[in-house]
Amino acid sequence: MLIYNKVKGFNPTISLRDDLWSNYRFGLKLGYGISDKKPNYELLFSTAFDELKQYRMNVTFYNTLKRSDAHHSVRTSTITLNSLLTGFDYGDYYYGKGLEVVLSAGFGQLRFIRRNEFERPTVYKLFFRIEKHTNAKRHSSFSFFQPKNDRINPPIIEGTSNIVGFEANWNFHKARRLSNLGFSIGGEWSSKKYLKSDFDYSKLEYHMNWRQRTFPLARIDAKLSAGYVFGKALPHKFFSIESSSSFISGNTAMRGTDEKEFYGSKFVSLSLEHNWGEIIPGLIRIPNIAEFGLEFVNFVNLSYSGFDSNDIFAHYDGKLFIPNSTAATIDKWYYEIGLGVNRLLIFFRTDITIRLSQVEHPRFFLKFTSANF
Repeated sequence: MLIYNKVKGFNPTISLRDDLWSNYRFGLKLGYGISDKKPNYELLFSTAFDELKQYRMNVTFYNTLKRSDAHHSVRTSTITLNSLLTGFDYGDYYYGKGLEVVLSAGFGQLRFIRRNEFERPTVYKLFFRIEKHTNAKRHSSFSFFQPKNDRINPPIIEGTSNIVGFEANWNFHKARRLSNLGFSIGGEWSSKKYLKSDFDYSKLEYHMNWRQRTFPLARIDAKLSAGYVFGKALPHKFFSIESSSSFISGNTAMRGTDEKEFYGSKFVSLSLEHNWGEIIPGLIRIPNIAEFGLEFVNFVNLSYSGFDSNDIFAHYDGKLFIPNSTAATIDKWYYEIGLGVNRLLIFFRTDITIRLSQVEHPRFFLKFTSANF
């Protein structure tokens, strides 16, 4: 695999995964960053406790570049392509070295997520992680068409984090929608006293999606996300409001914001979409449009983020680095509306978005994303 980002530069990587026996799996990933001159590796041992492989334990040793943002929103392959073409790198990175042990229990029929990845719709996880965190800076400025994009990689507080955490998914997966109603709740806890960690905090995060038919060919989709960090929130535990990156956007991202414009130790984000299906092309008889299955979508997105007084901020080049939040603006909330055309060439979607907050006059944006099925 050829991976590229602004921290490691080109990072050629070799990956191997194989089932040694029926219930045992081995995985190895080796890479080297050309720009940061650092090797990276992940070594995975996995075992299943039953014949159906519903109950598993994964043990991972790693020394790698990690992301503190929602990595399911924009995948590594998308970051590679976008960084090479435009210079925009969506990721917020830090170096992590340590050990993670995950116990999981899954229920329901296996569902396809993406290539070579299947998961049960209901999964419960309990994990323990020992991890040393160090800062990562951007070492590469190469891109084909926009080499001067200079968004810094947010600094972190370095130290060793010992964490106990959990995750409960019911008809839900962060990478794709599995049902008309699903949700996920997760959290982690770090304690100086009880876990001998360098940090004291607790973090909770919630995600929910819901779909409802409104007409025979139309539907409404809603996605709600929220999170809160209790105690002394760390910079690499802050939440970032999902945004677009260059001309590419996630399905539920705020399409009108700058790249990673808003952060916070607490946040809530709501996306509402009404997909009219093929009703509009069919009613007004647009030639050659209805037969291609194009769908028109109206949407509204809004979000809020803020910091608490006891949050910890890191320094960058000797200066205190405090990210922006919506609570620090006059509008307090971010909101936008838009119109989209879904299933362009079957797999794509384009949106015209109107940003209505934190601007003197409404601003218009054109973004592309994958189709919503």
